[in-house]
Amino acid sequence: RSFRPALALLAALGLLVVLPSPALALGDYVGVEAAPWMQGLDGQIAINDGSTQGTRVDLDNNLGVGGDDTIGTARAWFRLGPMRLVLDYASASRSGSARLNNDLTFNGTTFAASERVRTDLSMDMYRADLSVTLLNLHAVQFGFDTAANLASIDIRMAGSTSGSERLSQNVPFPTVGLHVAVNPVGGLKILGEMSGLAFNVSGNKVNILDSRLQLEYYFLHSFGIMGGYRNYRFDIEANDYGTVRTTYSGPYIGVGFKF
Repeated sequence: RSFRPALALLAALGLLVVLPSPALALGDYVGVEAAPWMQGLDGQIAINDGSTQGTRVDLDNNLGVGGDDTIGTARAWFRLGPMRLVLDYASASRSGSARLNNDLTFNGTTFAASERVRTDLSMDMYRADLSVTLLNLHAVQFGFDTAANLASIDIRMAGSTSGSERLSQNVPFPTVGLHVAVNPVGGLKILGEMSGLAFNVSGNKVNILDSRLQLEYYFLHSFGIMGGYRNYRFDIEANDYGTVRTTYSGPYIGVGFKF
C-alpha cells in the first residue's frame, strides 16, 4: 500500500504552522483522538500445545500474512492536575493464504507440506496509562508514564486437508516510559512517547516497546488535527503456548477534540 496520501496530509499539516493560531482554551481537562494507522507488519510465530513444539514460521514469507494495512486507533485522556489518565486502543487484523513448503505444527496440529493453509491473525491492544509531568517549562514538558496493558491475541489456521486449529490468548503486562512535549508556538505541539518492558522469568521472555512521534495543531480552541509515526513491538516467548513476535509500524493521521 502506498503511503503517499499520508505523506501529503502530513505536509498539509506542516503548512498550518505558518498560519496564525488563536489562544488555546483554558481548562482542557478531557480530550479524545481518533486516527487511522497505516501500518506494516513483520513477525514470526511458533505455537505449542504444552507437549508438542510448534514450528517457527515467518508470517509474511511462509503464511502470506503481512504487508500494509490501515486500522483504527482511538485515545481518550483526562487531566488531573499534573497527571493525565490516558486510555489507548488499537486493533490489527490480517489474513493470508499460502501453500506450505514443509510440514508445520501449530498448537498440536500438523499441516502437511504442499497443503494450502489460510491464516487469520488479530491482536487488540489496550492500554491505561498514568502520565505524570515532572518538569513544566511552559514551552517544554517532560514526564514519566506507567501503564497497565492488555494484548488480546487470536490466531486461526485452517488447512485444505488437515482441518483447523486456533489459539486465543489474553496477555496482560505493565510498561513504564517517558514522554516529552514541545510547544513552539500557539496550538502547535510536538510530542514524543516511548514505553516498554523487558524481562526473563522462569523461561518466559517478554520484550515490549511502544513508541510514537506526533505533530498536532489545535485551532478553534478545541479542535485539532495530528499526524505522526508509531512503532509497536510485541515479542513474547511463553512456556504455555510458545512464541509470538510482531512489529507493527507506520504513519497515522487523525483528529482530536478537547474540552
